[in-house]
Parts: sequence; C-alpha cells; structure tokens
Amino acid sequence: MKLKKKEIFKLFLVPVASLVFGLLPVGCRAIPLRRLRRPQELSREEVIAALEEKTLHFSTLRDTRGSLDIVRETVEGRERFPSVRALMAFDRELPGLYLRTERLGQNIFTLRAHKDGFWLEIRDTHEIITGSDKAYERMPHLIRPGEAALWFANPRWLGLTWDETLMHTGRHEYVFEVELSGFPFRKVTVDRYDLHINSITSYDILAEINTVVEMDRYRWREGGLFPYRLAIYRPQEGYDITLNLGRPEFDHDIPESFFMPRERPGWEHIDLDRSPPSDF
Repeated sequence: MKLKKKEIFKLFLVPVASLVFGLLPVGCRAIPLRRLRRPQELSREEVIAALEEKTLHFSTLRDTRGSLDIVRETVEGRERFPSVRALMAFDRELPGLYLRTERLGQNIFTLRAHKDGFWLEIRDTHEIITGSDKAYERMPHLIRPGEAALWFANPRWLGLTWDETLMHTGRHEYVFEVELSGFPFRKVTVDRYDLHINSITSYDILAEINTVVEMDRYRWREGGLFPYRLAIYRPQEGYDITLNLGRPEFDHDIPESFFMPRERPGWEHIDLDRSPPSDF
C-alpha cells in the first residue's frame, strides 16, 4: 500500500516527539541532553589522569564582566546584599587575586590578595584593611587566593591520590572521600559525563563542614571546559558567595605587582589582627 506524504511525516514525527517530550514528567525540569548519554565507566586512576590533564591548560584568568552576589544568614533570616559588577584577575601559581566590585559605576571595595596577605580598600569609609592568612577568618565573605588555587589545582593537591582516599561511583558523579588520619578532610565530586569537578567540600579539624564550592555552567575554552559560575558556601559563618564569570580571558601575563597594595594617602589603615573593621 502506498502511503501519502502526510502519513509518512507522522510515522517519523511521533517517535521523535515521544523521545524528546515523553520522557519528561509533567512539572519537572527538562532533562539535559547529556543525561541521555551513557556515563563513563572509569577507574580511579583514569579519573585522576583526566583531571590532571585539564589542569595543564590553565594558569591565569582575567575578566571585566563578572558579577558577585553575597547572602548572609542571620537570626532574622537571609540578608541579601545588592549584586555588584566584578572585575577580577587571578594567578593560580602565585597565588594572587584581584577583585574590584562596582555598583552603578561606583567602586564598592577592591581586594588585592597576594599569597598569604590581603589588602581590602573600602571606598565609602576610606579604610584600608590588611591582614595575613589567619585574618581571613574574620572576613568570611572574601575569597582567598590560596583556596581558589586549590579549586583548580592538580588532583594530587586535592588528595585524590592519597592512600586513605576512597572513590565510589554514583549515578552521575564520581565521589572522592579524602581522609587524613582517619578523619574527613575533603570531598570531591566529579561529573561522570564530562569529567570536570562539580564540587569540593572542605572540613575543619572537628570534621565539621568549613567550605563548599560548587562549580557549574561549564563552557568550552581552548584546552577544555571551564566553570563560569562558582558558588561558595561557608555554613559556619552563614555566608553564600556566588561569583559569575562574564567574558574571561585565560593565560595572559599578569604582573605580580598587580596583586600588591597601592598607596592611599589620607585613608585609615586597619590591621585586622588588632582592630575590628567598621560595618560596611
């Protein structure tokens, strides 16, 4: 029997429509296309090798179109600070971090962090707040260059190759449980489809969660995928920090002096180890 063109079209349309839409339950989010792929079945050594290869193609980053959002949990509820534009530069090897925030064209604060020291300029109060590594504990809304370097570090630095580290395979992720002397030290989850890191959880000496960083919105760049959104949670201090990249540029030379402090005549200098900063 000879079929008409309309009938032939229906024969092809119905199965395709069923595949695309019939698998999506009513009221649920659309299933990402990659979830229709089969997740990779790899050994621990193969996962580590894949992550190690990715770290070879990234050393510096700069971006003038990012954004920063900060939310603080208080006894009264969630306090959301206004979203600000973020101009940033980062050197993984130093490590060094520069972060200038703006709202409506006005500078809010500028952070220059070099290795273990930081210089925070508060425009409204004309304060320069400085401190060493321990001083970061009093400024939980800041991102430390050392911890940022660890997020993009060789997997060996994360402890994934340690003898005490265990890896188990979840439905969509490889989960590395890193222990130190029998106590939780770090947990790293790795996407089973594209082999990039989804999250890194760090624990303190009491085995309590200290910081969780989630990395998503991966986009392709030369050398592999890179996360365009980093969500940092500090549950003990009640801070959520979200850093969104806009148009990042990679592996350009950034002078080390860029991460060093600037002279601000007339500004008040506060040593955070000795004096509390004003409320800003």
